[in-house]
Amino acid sequence: ENSTSLLRDEKGQVVGFCGLVTDITKRKRLQAQIRESRSRFEALFENANELITTDPNGYIRRINKKIESVSGYTRKELVGRSILLIAHPDDTDLFIEFWKQILEDRTPRFELRAVAKDGRTEYLLASGAAVKKSGRIVEIQYNVQIITDLKNAQRTIEDLSNHLNSIFQKLGVNNRTE
Repeated sequence: ENSTSLLRDEKGQVVGFCGLVTDITKRKRLQAQIRESRSRFEALFENANELITTDPNGYIRRINKKIESVSGYTRKELVGRSILLIAHPDDTDLFIEFWKQILEDRTPRFELRAVAKDGRTEYLLASGAAVKKSGRIVEIQYNVQIITDLKNAQRTIEDLSNHLNSIFQKLGVNNRTE
């Protein structure tokens, strides 16, 4: 990197120039490393399972493409809004308790229900952690797995088990399907 400036005498005539040359090889390498690290981080964030980040007050900062796909909301619709926007009305207190535990520097795992934009309920297994800078929480990261299919399968198994038990009871057979 270089810079030059003209030197002039009292009459304003150019009498020379002054220049400065700086070797910026290290800076360029560091900038390239930062770009590469950022690119890797972005790819990791976008390709992770379901990932949301909020500020310490629970306002959404980022979501990845999986959250967009599952929730039906665009990034523009969610960023800046409270995470409670997606909370199932009956699980609002659970969302708040989950958030409080993260603020207490714990790493909770909760089963929560979220409501997609189209009104569909999704079951989530959520974990979270606080990101700190100089001892202050600057961000909260929520990692969730959609477990709706698993919950539906569990209900189907329970329904079948109850149905079989009722059949056995009607037949007078002592059966324990626990």
